Amino acid sequence: MTLAVHNVGQLSDDDVAKRFVVRHHELDELLSHLTDDNPPRHALMIGQRGMGKSLLLRKLAITVRSDPDLTTR
Repeated sequence: MTLAVHNVGQLSDDDVAKRFVVRHHELDELLSHLTDDNPPRHALMIGQRGMGKSLLLRKLAITVRSDPDLTTR
């Protein structure tokens, strides 16, 4: 038997993109905190274990890194 450990921090950017299929609304909401003209706001994410919080934040980081405008902010 082989154990598979799910650690979002160890996934490649491509693997994150493949697994990120549900929380697009939440991603857009977090991106809106970074793209409007107001100072950045805090956001608190809460949810049960396994709900995709870490994957969402990893996707957000990848999106920011890949966008030249967001990277400079």
